[in-house]
Amino acid sequence: MIGKITVYTFLTFLLLTVLLAFFSKNRGKCSFAIWQNLLYIQLIRWLGLVNIDSDSELSSFFKEFTKILHPVRLSTICEDEELTSSSFHTMQIHSSGFLNNAKELLVVYVFILSVCLFTLTVNKFTSGKYFSEFIRLVKYSIVIRLHLLLFMDFLTMSMIDIKYFDETSACSTVNIALSVFFLALGLCMIIQIPLMVKKRLFGNLDTHHGVIFESISTIVEEFKPVFRVATYQYYTIFLLYRFSLAFSLVYLPSLPSFHISFL
Repeated sequence: MIGKITVYTFLTFLLLTVLLAFFSKNRGKCSFAIWQNLLYIQLIRWLGLVNIDSDSELSSFFKEFTKILHPVRLSTICEDEELTSSSFHTMQIHSSGFLNNAKELLVVYVFILSVCLFTLTVNKFTSGKYFSEFIRLVKYSIVIRLHLLLFMDFLTMSMIDIKYFDETSACSTVNIALSVFFLALGLCMIIQIPLMVKKRLFGNLDTHHGVIFESISTIVEEFKPVFRVATYQYYTIFLLYRFSLAFSLVYLPSLPSFHISFL
C-alpha cells in the first residue's frame, strides 16, 4: 500500500495548490506553482526507468503513479517490438512503438491544439474584452505550456522507439516518422528559446518589458526585467536537462548510480 499512499499524498498537494490559485484569483501569479508541480510530476514519472529492484517500494510507487496518471488506456494500434525490461513494464511500456506508448498523450495533444486553432479562427469573427483576454491566454500561454509539459514524455518515447527500431513495416515507418518529428521538435525548442529572446531584445531596450516579450511571456514572466539574454534562459536549461536525462535513462540503462547522481 505504500505506493498508493505516497502517490495520493503527492497528488493531494497538487490539488491544494490548484485550489489556492483558484480562490486567491491567482494573486501573486501563484498559478506558476501549479505549472511547476505538473512539470515535476511528469519528471518524477519517468524516474521509474532507473534500473532499480523490481520488488522494491520505489517500484511499487512508480507502478501506482503510472496507473493514476494514465486512468484510460486505449487499445493497441499495431504490433511492435516487445520490451522485456522490468523498468519499462513498471512504466506500463510493453513495446517500443511510439504510437502505442504515446497514443493517449497524442489524443490530448491534438485535442488541445485543435481547440486553440478553433479559438483563434473564431477570433477573426468575434470581438469583446473577455474573449480577447482568452485569446491572449491561448496564444501566449496554453500552446507554450502544452509543449513544455509534454516535452519529456514525447522525447523519451521517441528515444525508446528509435533505440529499438528493428524492422520496416507500415506501422514502424509511421512510428519512426513521429519519433523523429517530436525529437526534432524538442531540439528546436531548446535552440529556439534563446534565439527568440535575443530577437525581441535587439534594439528594444527602451520599450516596456511586457510589450517586448508579450508573445513569449510564459517563458520570461517569472524574471525581473534586466534585458540580458542570459537572464531568461531558465527554460533552455530546463529543457536541456530533461533531454539529457531522457537520453541517459533510455540509452544508458545499466548506470543507475549515474542516473541518481545526475538527478
